[in-house]
Amino acid sequence: MERGNAIIVNTETLDPEQCRQLLQWNTNNRKLSRRKVEEYRRDIADGKWEVNGEAISIDLNGKLLNGQHRLTAALEANQPITTVVVRGLSPEVVHTIDTGKKRTYSDWLGMNNVPHASGVAATMKVLANLAFGQSKIRSITHSEMDHILARHPGIVESAARTNKIFPKMATSIAAGHYIIKHLGYPETTAENLLHVWKSGQATYVNDAMVFVREYLIRHQHNELRVSIDFRRRLFNTGLEKFIQGNGMMNARLNGKGLHITGWTERELGIHA
Repeated sequence: MERGNAIIVNTETLDPEQCRQLLQWNTNNRKLSRRKVEEYRRDIADGKWEVNGEAISIDLNGKLLNGQHRLTAALEANQPITTVVVRGLSPEVVHTIDTGKKRTYSDWLGMNNVPHASGVAATMKVLANLAFGQSKIRSITHSEMDHILARHPGIVESAARTNKIFPKMATSIAAGHYIIKHLGYPETTAENLLHVWKSGQATYVNDAMVFVREYLIRHQHNELRVSIDFRRRLFNTGLEKFIQGNGMMNARLNGKGLHITGWTERELGIHA
């Protein structure tokens, strides 16, 4: 415990009822992000919560200045949370809280000398959303990312192989390359995927990946027609056909493109 200017710092284990009581003093905070609460709740429920020095901050009047997402997550998980708690802060310091640059998972990979860190992190998110069958990229906690990378270290190689191929689609290509290899399809299929996106040359009649590549080039300046979501789903639809050696002649998706057959939550190793 450290004292100075009536500020008290402790590491405490807060049970759900204590979290609820602190939240009653959460009277002047930013809007609660349900997405962030759900991230924290999953980590707490899975026993992956870590004490990293980030504090629950309480002012000298007992009002909660920082920590509403962590406290809400612990309450909803109905589990205690161990965390640093700082009490006795001036109410005036609230405007200085959470103003630093957030450390991303890509930053962490870079600090650990993982090559092409940003591509690896982005590819992992694409793989997760394909497993979940979601068009919108879902936020994944760092502990979940750790688990994915430990289970699928080959993602690093796939991200490296596709780093400079068709920049707007590099992470999708990397995800496709990894899925093909992980699910045990012929090595030539994975290599042909890279060949098509590098050269634009077909590997079979009505090559689905050639169709997708040419379609995206043709409409690259038409963001109304080719949104990020459409681009992802078009690629995934083409990838399914490419893996099976089926042709692709049009861009009608009909709700398709959210899954790759065989790539599931179970294969990924985490659940939505």
